[in-house]
Amino acid sequence: MIEMLAVILIVAILAGSATFYIADTMSALRMTMTGEQLLSIFSSAQQTASSEGRVVELRFVKYQDASKPGSLPLFRSVVLLRHYQAGESSPDPADQGAPLTAPLSIVSGDRVDAASGIVFSQDRSMSSLLAGSGASSTGGNAGMVKVKGSDGQFREWTFPHRIAESVSVYIRPDGTTNLDPSQRWFVTALYERSEEASDKASVKNFYCVQIDPANSRIVSYRP
Repeated sequence: MIEMLAVILIVAILAGSATFYIADTMSALRMTMTGEQLLSIFSSAQQTASSEGRVVELRFVKYQDASKPGSLPLFRSVVLLRHYQAGESSPDPADQGAPLTAPLSIVSGDRVDAASGIVFSQDRSMSSLLAGSGASSTGGNAGMVKVKGSDGQFREWTFPHRIAESVSVYIRPDGTTNLDPSQRWFVTALYERSEEASDKASVKNFYCVQIDPANSRIVSYRP
C-alpha cells in the first residue's frame, strides 16, 4: 500500500510539472505569435506605401475586453488602412472610377488582434508610440472608412468593439512617418497582467518592435 501511494505521488508530481511546462510554453508561443504578427503588419504597411505610392496608416485600437466585464480599456488590435485623397479615382467598383469628393480610407488585409491575455503596452517605458506623444491620437474612428467584403463589394467599416481611443502611425511613400525624428519610437506586446503591474522593470516576457521615424525601418527584440 505504501509503495502504491508513493508511485501515485510521484506520478502526480510529474503530471503537475508537465502541465506547468506545457502551459508556460503555450503562453510563450502566444507572445511570439502576437509579436510576429505585429512585425508583419508593420512590414506590410511599409511595402504598401512604397509600391502604391500612397500614405498608409497603422491604427492601434484601444477597447475593453468584452469577455472580462469591468476590465480596463487597453490597446488590443492594429488595423492597416490605405488612404485615398479627394480627386483620386474611387477604389469602390460601385463608383465606376469616379473621382472621390472627400478623403477615403480602405481597410487592408486582416487586422492584428493580440492573443488572449496579451496587449500592446501604453506605458511610456515599454511603448513610446502609445504613451500619448507624437503619434496621431483620436477618441475613435476618424473620417470615412470602408472595407472590401468577401463578395467584392465595399461597405462602411465598423469595428466590432467600442473604441476608447486610437493611435495612428502614418507611413508615406518615401518611407518617412508622422513621428518626431528626434525621438525613439517603439511598441511592446506584453501580458495584460504585466501591463496592469506598476513595476515594468520586472517584465521579462515581451515582444518589442521599434520603428525608425525617418525611413520606417523596423527592428524587433524578443528576450
